Amino acid sequence: MDEPRRGRLRPVAAVVVALAALLAGCVTASGGEPSSSPSPSSSDDGPPVLRLGPDGGGLSQWAGVPLKATGELPGGPSSAPVYATTGAVPAEAVARLARALGVRGEPRRVGGEWRVGSALWVGRAAAGSWTYGRGGAAVCAYRLGTDCAGPADPARCESATVCTERVAPVGERAAKAAVAPVLRALGYAGARIDAARTQGASRTVDVDPVLGGLPTSGWRTRLSVGPDGMITQAAGQLTEPVRGDTYPVVGAAQALRALNGARGATAARGAAPDCATPVPHASGRVQGKDGGLGEVQPCARGRKPTPLPVSGVELGLAVRPVNGSPGLVPSWLFEVPGHGTLTWPALPPRYLASDQPSPSAPSPSPTARRAVTLTSYTAKGSSVTVHFSGSVCSRYTASATETPSEVRILVTGTEKNPGAMCVMIAKEFTSTVNLTEPLGTRALLDASTQKQVAPQ
Repeated sequence: MDEPRRGRLRPVAAVVVALAALLAGCVTASGGEPSSSPSPSSSDDGPPVLRLGPDGGGLSQWAGVPLKATGELPGGPSSAPVYATTGAVPAEAVARLARALGVRGEPRRVGGEWRVGSALWVGRAAAGSWTYGRGGAAVCAYRLGTDCAGPADPARCESATVCTERVAPVGERAAKAAVAPVLRALGYAGARIDAARTQGASRTVDVDPVLGGLPTSGWRTRLSVGPDGMITQAAGQLTEPVRGDTYPVVGAAQALRALNGARGATAARGAAPDCATPVPHASGRVQGKDGGLGEVQPCARGRKPTPLPVSGVELGLAVRPVNGSPGLVPSWLFEVPGHGTLTWPALPPRYLASDQPSPSAPSPSPTARRAVTLTSYTAKGSSVTVHFSGSVCSRYTASATETPSEVRILVTGTEKNPGAMCVMIAKEFTSTVNLTEPLGTRALLDASTQKQVAPQ
């Protein structure tokens, strides 16, 4: 499919800056949700209200700092569709990806995952998050932090501490050719591909698919290509999003006002950039980079932070939990030089509900527990193992409430490092609960949604 034209501000120069993230990480940030409180269903017989979950974290250290666009903001199309992920990942899709990666073996079920050999792991539910890692002598030198490819001798490579041969990464064209079979297996024709970044002897290829002519944010596949032209590591999502209902679209100016309003409401969570220097002790003196002590003025509380400039704006699809499952919502993507991309839903507030408080409400405690949606379960004896998708930056606990006819299980997550920036990577998790007696014929329900969970 054709790649859409990117909307740019005028007269601001267009600068695209990608966040440095972990493998397959694409950081997307927003300060909250639209401030209105919509009714459970749309009032004009239009598409249903969407209940959006949190966006996965992001540029929290800049919370409260407004964005400023100095040029004309685009209005966008009149409408755009939402995309959803449903059902389980089939074995055929996993086998197709394995062949493209050169992984031998047939997919086998292990808990809530598909595994092929020891190199490819694919989540069976929701987004189908997958990871690939190629072992052996060809890549162990990179893991040692060196800049060369070791010889085809695993013993020497594992024990080597000094490189005797420096190897340059492959070129961009060669790297794109190396990942082409994987992109075909994923159905990513027309995707945006960036292969400009290198790390030692590896070249990183970032792939952002285009759905229905709209670029995506947060649905990135990231692949590392070694100096031998082979893929060494990769991660992404295997599920193909399904087009859903079409919604009206608001202009970028309205979305930016809502985004700034939400970010201002969360300013109390952290300091603005003007206050991001070390806070001095009572003496007003802190140690400088050269080891000496220098005079430092206290942070000027109450001073308005300097706005962050927006270099480019375009309509796209941003990953958000939609009605409890991963989805992609029409959103305005605001590029901020040096900081990445911030997103805000491009839908009118009457179509949006939220599991988060409105920007005008008090901010929740960063250590608050949040429930997650269960995808399936397995029962063995008096124990039940539930499967769910969650953030790599949270830890999860499960509890059960039993009656003679049903068992309700609640899984909640707590941030490992409250307030810290977190890459937007979903992962398949499991948690086991011990019951007073075997589940038997009793129904198992998700206590957060009150819906029955299907066995795996």
